[in-house]
Amino acid sequence: MTKYILHGGNTSENHSDNDAFFKEIADSVPENGTLLLNYFSRIKGDAERCYKQDTKKILKVSKRKDIKFEVADAKILKNQLVKCDGMYMRGGGTPELKRKLNKTNNLEILFKGKTISGSSAGAYVLVKYYNGNTLNKNSEGLGMLKMKLRCHYSKKDDNKVIPSLLSYKEKNMPVITLGDHEWVIIFK
Repeated sequence: MTKYILHGGNTSENHSDNDAFFKEIADSVPENGTLLLNYFSRIKGDAERCYKQDTKKILKVSKRKDIKFEVADAKILKNQLVKCDGMYMRGGGTPELKRKLNKTNNLEILFKGKTISGSSAGAYVLVKYYNGNTLNKNSEGLGMLKMKLRCHYSKKDDNKVIPSLLSYKEKNMPVITLGDHEWVIIFK
């Protein structure tokens, strides 16, 4: 069974829900296990800063020192996924993340039995449909999870987005809304 952890966004902020999210990820990695950190959605040159920030947060909340971290590389992603225990995909540009992930065949099979977590763009690519925040339009993810998603959700600001997402393509598909710092676990 695969464990998916979807996060609503802004993991870089100091917040107790973000701490709990990173602890959940760390707790899913076995002793001496490897967590793959995916920054395909980030602008060029931002991976090193994100790596330092994420590893620091994960190690702080987990209080473990035995987690091995590796940065995802689109050219060898298949081999990395075979060897790792889980993958975290940070937010950023969803189309770029999706494009790079699509270069690896059989992703859902490679994810099997692992913990796959994503924040914002990292969550959007995992679902069937989403309404992205930058372009504010309905789009299609990779479809591992048969649902619709809106991250960075705000009840005040998203009153027109949700009806649009509900009526987009498969109308009976459930919609999940996640505000900043909020997260949910889905087993498949």
